[in-house]
Amino acid sequence: MKIPFSKRQAILLALLPLVVGCSCKVFRHDVEASGELLGVEVHLIGISDDVHIESGPDGWDKIQMKEYFDPANKLGQVLRGSAKPTTKVVHFTKPEAVSSLLNKSDLIWDEWIANKATYLYILAWPSKPDATALRLPLGPCCWGKSGKPISVKISNWGIHLTTSRQAINKKCLARLRD
Repeated sequence: MKIPFSKRQAILLALLPLVVGCSCKVFRHDVEASGELLGVEVHLIGISDDVHIESGPDGWDKIQMKEYFDPANKLGQVLRGSAKPTTKVVHFTKPEAVSSLLNKSDLIWDEWIANKATYLYILAWPSKPDATALRLPLGPCCWGKSGKPISVKISNWGIHLTTSRQAINKKCLARLRD
């Protein structure tokens, strides 16, 4: 006996992965950087879905580097202040071709896990003033458990993911913004 399958049911079934998204827990990763690193200050910030939604459309996804790092900018002050407990700051004082930004054993991961961080935002200064943060989804369902580091390139033009997109779970690609 055949059970009728309506168009509406087919559409809902097709949209289910988009609605559900990546619901896995935070998984510790090594993050490495390459590029023009001498004199660069990098902020790595673990943000939960709640904080991401509260900051609204003009918050984390739209803030420009110059706004975030400018001590006189109101939005930058608010975002830096709210993220202070979940921010790791790295200063590059020596010329390095490739460097570890974040080790998976770093204690900041404990803070991010406790706060249910779902995104890692990476901001760097100096950078192109209108460059925006790199947003990476966190969790083993996005990056796998291979032990390979997440790689980013930092330049005067901004921050870009250099890890192959094929290494990222397809359902998490929509949560990535670079």
